[in-house]
Amino acid sequence: MDKKPYIVAVLIQLIYTGSIVISKAAFNGGMPTIVFVFYRQVFASSMCLVPSAIVFGREKTPNMSLPIFINIFFLALLGVAFSLNIFNLGIKYTSSTVTAAMTNALPVVTFAIAC
Repeated sequence: MDKKPYIVAVLIQLIYTGSIVISKAAFNGGMPTIVFVFYRQVFASSMCLVPSAIVFGREKTPNMSLPIFINIFFLALLGVAFSLNIFNLGIKYTSSTVTAAMTNALPVVTFAIAC
């Protein structure tokens, strides 16, 4: 039996839990949640998204129209930033253990809402 998928799943959970613990430590140190989300997004886009877009999609990128750019901007602002701020407020006011347990319940809640 191949154990690679299980090892990858455990590693992903460990990385995610470490991220939650580091977030909780930053919030306990006095960092505002909005500033933390901003730094997290800047780090993710500058270290991951921009280099991969330059390497893999330089010639394939179509021109972007203004309405599409505005839609992407507002979806990113309201969808990602708002949900991350709400999630980090939850981390700030509860323990990292509760947060890690609740993130495992997200698929169940999503399924219940879909039904």
